[in-house]
Amino acid sequence: MRQTKTRYSAPVGRCAELEHSHPDRTAHKPLPGIFGDEEFRVWPTRLAMTKAVRKGQQTAMIGQATWRPIVALGETEGYDY
Repeated sequence: MRQTKTRYSAPVGRCAELEHSHPDRTAHKPLPGIFGDEEFRVWPTRLAMTKAVRKGQQTAMIGQATWRPIVALGETEGYDY
């Protein structure tokens, strides 16, 4: 099952089966509710995704869902120096 949209969701049990069109610039987070769905988003560039992930990590409150990248970020990736 290949995905080409910029935003899509899938049940947690099916996430391992998904083939992401651009895994290097795709991130996911759990959707609110009891059904356990994951929301996936594809950014136009990896830099845009890393900035969104890092900003979410810095501003998230405890227990709040943040974006998590499919392909792990480097230690300094996404920070403005």
